[in-house]
Amino acid sequence: MRLFRDELYKITSRRVIKICFAAAVLIELFCILTGGVLLERSVVDGVTYRGVAAIKKDREITEKYEGALTDEKVEAIAAEYGLMYFDAKNFNEEYNFLNDLIFNNGLCDGYVESWSDLQQPSHTVPIAQTEMGKVCGAAGVQPTLSYDRGWVIISVQLGIAGILACVLLMMAVTPVFAEEYSSGTANIVLATVHGRKKDIAARFGAAFVFSLGTFALLAGFIVAVCGLFYGFDGSGCLYGLHGVWNLGVSGGVRVGLLTWGAYVLIQIAFSVAALLMLTAFSLFASAVCRTPFIALIVTALFFVMPGAAWSYLALTNAPANDVTQTIFHVILCFPLYACMNAGVGEMLSAGTLMLRTAIFAAVSVPSLILAWGFFRRHEAA
Repeated sequence: MRLFRDELYKITSRRVIKICFAAAVLIELFCILTGGVLLERSVVDGVTYRGVAAIKKDREITEKYEGALTDEKVEAIAAEYGLMYFDAKNFNEEYNFLNDLIFNNGLCDGYVESWSDLQQPSHTVPIAQTEMGKVCGAAGVQPTLSYDRGWVIISVQLGIAGILACVLLMMAVTPVFAEEYSSGTANIVLATVHGRKKDIAARFGAAFVFSLGTFALLAGFIVAVCGLFYGFDGSGCLYGLHGVWNLGVSGGVRVGLLTWGAYVLIQIAFSVAALLMLTAFSLFASAVCRTPFIALIVTALFFVMPGAAWSYLALTNAPANDVTQTIFHVILCFPLYACMNAGVGEMLSAGTLMLRTAIFAAVSVPSLILAWGFFRRHEAA
């Protein structure tokens, strides 16, 4: 245990890591404010509310209609607060949380393709005639209404937190073995009583604890700040209420039928798996490379390569077929995309979950075995 504590202290005590972690927290706060709170807008009875005032007003008007979403509630909302209005002349939209929900779920007859191609909503549409009604009816699920805007922001920010945690762990973990090589102390470490077994295990444990701990702290900060501004209502609302009903239908769970609580838990699970994979590869790079800088470069290339592959397929207009879809699913399994909430809906079938598990094992297990072997054999080199 002492070796583990010493290794964890070595990782966390570096000034650059402390500064970068503080920067990550500030980035998250900035993103929550500028990408969420400060952009909030609500029009009620002709009065426009912005920022925190808009959040309070939307929570206030939603509280009255909380519970099962019915045709009667939709009609009552339309009668009390009206339907969304598009001001094409001034490129403006007038909406609040409730009539925005009605519009996004096809519960009114309006549509907007562009500012020159739109139809003002004029009346409501029965739930049974909408995509939401058909999906929920087939699944035997009753959609519920609550102010779930906070969970939308939490989900988006968790994706950013996952990327920031990946950057932090690459900077922190790549020197674990490589620093011993560059400083000439690797042989000394391996010559100690615990060097060939317990010291390596302690470094492994410290690296994984740092990676998961960093993400847990960032995620906890996000949840706390979002809860402060938005509250935690709506965890039982369906993800699809934001207009996402046709995603994830190829042999898997229809993502729209997930509650926000379940969706966020799946997103966290995917992010944790991504962090574990990247930590394992970082340890491998650290054990193979002779300087921390080279190890960081190798790990960074591993991290961004899926993004480069995705960009190449997109720019070359790759044909939409089973092979391309499989390639995209493989790309989504790697840390860069696994941390993003955009990949959750496409990766819930049994086949894609097996693919994710297989890629995780194919990268993580050999990386750890090779890292252990390379560092142990260093003395003989």
